Amino acid sequence: SAAVRSKNGRVEAGDGADRFNGNDWRRFLFLTSHGGNNQIESNNVRIYNYEVSAKHLHHWNFTGLALRPEEVKSLGLQNLRGMAAVGDLLYIVSAHSSRSKIIVTDKCSLEPRLAHTFAVKGLDHPYAIAYLKGFLYTANQNTDEVLRFNVKAGNNSKPEVPKRVAKVKNPRGLAFDRFGRLWVASTTHGVYVLDPSDGQVQAHIDVKHPVGVVLHYAQNRIYIGSVKDNCIYGYDTATMKLAIKLTTSKQFKLKHPAGLAIVKDRLFAVGQKTQNLYAWSVVNGAFKGAVLRDLPHRPEQVAVLRCNVHASLSPP
Repeated sequence: SAAVRSKNGRVEAGDGADRFNGNDWRRFLFLTSHGGNNQIESNNVRIYNYEVSAKHLHHWNFTGLALRPEEVKSLGLQNLRGMAAVGDLLYIVSAHSSRSKIIVTDKCSLEPRLAHTFAVKGLDHPYAIAYLKGFLYTANQNTDEVLRFNVKAGNNSKPEVPKRVAKVKNPRGLAFDRFGRLWVASTTHGVYVLDPSDGQVQAHIDVKHPVGVVLHYAQNRIYIGSVKDNCIYGYDTATMKLAIKLTTSKQFKLKHPAGLAIVKDRLFAVGQKTQNLYAWSVVNGAFKGAVLRDLPHRPEQVAVLRCNVHASLSPP
C-alpha cells in the first residue's frame, strides 16, 4: 500500500492508481531491475508513460530514467528492488548486501531526479517496502527480518535505528490490507499475515516460493506470484481459500513472476526470466497478453502511480 497526494494536497491511502480523473493526471509505471557492478542504467528506475490511442489501444511508452546518473553513482546504488510512494515522495530499495540502503526522491518530476539516503542502519539485502500510518516496512533477506522505520524520523539527518517487527525466513514481498494487516511472502514457508504492531502471525497461506504480493481491496483478495508454479494465485483474504489461478496463454510463458501491481481492473506481473510485463483482468481472470516486452535483464519490481503533469510535475 502507498499514499498519494490529491489535488487539494491531502494525502490519501491506497495504491494511487485509480483515485484521480481528468486530463491533468497521467499514469506512470516505475520498474526496477536486478542491476550489476558499474551499470548505471540498470541500477536506475525505468519510467513508462501510459497512454490510450484513438483506437482504444493501450500503450506503455518508455520516457526515461528516474534518477540522475550521478546520483546512482554517488549513492552507490546497486540491485534496486521495491518502491513505495508516500505523498510526493518515492522510496526505493537498493539491495546490494555490502551497501544496502533505502533512498528517497521526488515521486513526480519532469527531469531525472535528485535523491538522498533515507536509511542504512539495520539493512542487509532488503527487498520489498510498504507504507502504513507513518511507518515504512521492509523485508531484510539476509537477516530474515521485517523491519519498521519511522518515516518522519528517517527524513531527518540522524535517522532512528529500525525496529524489528517479525522474524520471517527468506522474506520477499510485503503488502497491507484494508484492516492494516501485513502480508509477508516467505520463499521458504509461503505467505504470512502479521499484526504489524507485534509481529504475531494471524494467518498463513501455503504457496510454493512466493515473491510478489498485491492486494485488491474491492475483491478482498490477495494475489501471490509463485516462482515454483510460474503462475499467480488469488486468495480470499477472509477465508484464506484459493479463489483463482492466473496463467498465461500458450504463446507466452510466465517464468519467475516477480513484482505485481493492480490498476483498476488489471493485474500486472513482471516475468523476470522472460523479461515481459504481463496483464490479466481481475474481473474474470482473462489473460491480456504481454503489455511490455524486452524489459531490461532480470526485471524486478513494478509500481504504477499517478502524477499531475501540470500541478505536481516540477523539475528538481
